[in-house]
Amino acid sequence: MRKLPEPIRNEVRLNGRDDLPRVVAIHGFTGSTYECYPLGLALNALGYRVHHLCLAGHGTTLEALRKTSATSWFAQVRNAIHGDDDKVILIGASMGGALAIWASVTFPQRIRAQILLGAALRLTPKNQFGSWLSQFQITHDLPDLVKEDPGGSINDPKARAQNTGYPAIPYQALGEYYRVQRKARAKVIDLKVPTLAFWGRHDETVDNARTMRLFANAKKASIRHVMCPNSAHILGLDYDRDMIASESVHFLKNILSPSHESGISS
Repeated sequence: MRKLPEPIRNEVRLNGRDDLPRVVAIHGFTGSTYECYPLGLALNALGYRVHHLCLAGHGTTLEALRKTSATSWFAQVRNAIHGDDDKVILIGASMGGALAIWASVTFPQRIRAQILLGAALRLTPKNQFGSWLSQFQITHDLPDLVKEDPGGSINDPKARAQNTGYPAIPYQALGEYYRVQRKARAKVIDLKVPTLAFWGRHDETVDNARTMRLFANAKKASIRHVMCPNSAHILGLDYDRDMIASESVHFLKNILSPSHESGISS
């Protein structure tokens, strides 16, 4: 397994070749750009330009997150995928996966393909109830939900210690996450872009089975699901990160092949 890169928590742009699609990587709720960084580096080593988007309210303080709305996250993603270049490739981790799905359906003309890391469309019952509850104003004065481990849901202890996300979850911000989740769930059925979706076998945050059933309704999209046998929720940093990189490289190679572009199956 490759050594983890040095931690980052803010926006990063990695330069690459102009003849390859640009990659936009979107991290998860209360997380940081570090969550997608190992995969971004693997793609950048092959020449891809990678933009690690830092969502509003992240990479700063919990107080900033409390004041952030889902509207600003949608706007950031919309702005990131539009530009003078050709279609982009999306990477989305957890809530970032939900934002990627929203963008792929809302702006299909801008998206070549997407790679999802534990897309948080449906959570396990305990977590889903908390996110549903957070939409009510009465919860916004409650104390922040302190995470069991500041490093988040990662099986690899070294990666967990290096993770740079927030150690707690403000209820007010959780309500904004719930808005993202609902919008993305409603969009899945209309998904058309090629999708590679990874899931953690030990994920106690996302309800993998129920989420994967949502994708079964997307009849117009080519979707491949890959289970990561040794990982929890933050897949990009966990034990199976090398497998994720390898599978993603193969996926993009097929997507960008002349036979795929012309509609010829390989």
